[in-house]
Amino acid sequence: MGKRILVINGHPDPRPERFCAALCDAYAQGCASQGLAVDRLAVGMLTFLPPESGAVAQRPSPEIEQAVEKIRNADRLAIVFPYWLDGPPGMLRELFETYARSLWTGDVLRPKDIDYEKSARVFVTMDMPSFIQRPNYRPGDASAPASSGMSLPGVRPFQATFIGSIQTLSPAQRNDWLQKARLLGSQDD
Repeated sequence: MGKRILVINGHPDPRPERFCAALCDAYAQGCASQGLAVDRLAVGMLTFLPPESGAVAQRPSPEIEQAVEKIRNADRLAIVFPYWLDGPPGMLRELFETYARSLWTGDVLRPKDIDYEKSARVFVTMDMPSFIQRPNYRPGDASAPASSGMSLPGVRPFQATFIGSIQTLSPAQRNDWLQKARLLGSQDD
């Protein structure tokens, strides 16, 4: 059985004209060209329940539970998001937190179903030049500024691709990035 790839569009606006959506499409095409099973998840299409007053924890919506199950069942993740306020958008962080909470059982906080065999590729788009944040990213170090909110239990440290100055990229530069995403999708293990 082939690897199961989950491509996560972490942009709160899932419209196809967003560059994050195009990167997701390109990466998924690369994976599919190798005969891999590809599933998609658009965080902006999920319904997050507002917190209940005074509640310590509440059960997530059925949509979020299904999204968490997709993450759990994937062999590899591709996560694409815009860099906002020193990390991923809040909706993506909330999904990751829900996933992390789902791995703990009882009061003892014993991880379940964590095998660290899952790998991840991250594409981060940003308005600022990428060289500003690239040195601040250290895979597996959640305390590093650019790594904030980008660690998941059971997932090996992320391989990250930073795409900076997104608002000023020419069509040719965007096409080059899409080709790179397609190539990475066809080569990642």
